[in-house]
Amino acid sequence: MLENGVLWAVGKKAEKDLEKLPKPNPEYTVADIPNYENRNPAPKLQAPLSPAESQLLTQIPVGFKMQLFAAEPDIEKPIAMAWDERGRLWVLETIDYPNTVRDNKGEGLDRIKILEDTNGDGKADKFTIFAEHLNIPTSIVFARGGVIISQAPDFLF
Repeated sequence: MLENGVLWAVGKKAEKDLEKLPKPNPEYTVADIPNYENRNPAPKLQAPLSPAESQLLTQIPVGFKMQLFAAEPDIEKPIAMAWDERGRLWVLETIDYPNTVRDNKGEGLDRIKILEDTNGDGKADKFTIFAEHLNIPTSIVFARGGVIISQAPDFLF
C-alpha cells in the first residue's frame, strides 16, 4: 500500500522511469544456523549480492553520488563502521558470526580494520588491523582520543 501511495504521489512518468531501472532479484535458501533448527518456518538466508547489485537497491538523496570505497576480499563480514576525523574508515569484522560464536572466555576471530585512501582516488588502498581476537563486537564510537567498542557484555576502550 505504501509503495502504491508513493508511486501515485510521484506520478506516472516517475513510475515508468522506475520500471526501466535494472534491479537485482536476490535468491533465498533455507538457512543452516545453529539454534534456529526448530523454527517453523525455517529462516531463509539471502544470497550475497555484488557491490554493483547492492548499489542498485540503495536510495540516495538527490544530488548525492555513491561510490564504492571497499569490498570483499579487503573486508569480511562487516557489522559496524565509523569514519574518524582523518577520513579513515574503521570496520568491525565479525568472522565468527553467526556459526562459530565463542563463549565469553574464549578468544574470537573478529577484528577491527582501518581502511585508508592514501592516493586520493576515493577507494581504500591501505588496510591496517587495529585489534584482533575479539568476540562479536557490535558497535564503535570515537571518544577522548580513543575508540570505544561494544562487545557484550563489555565495553572496550
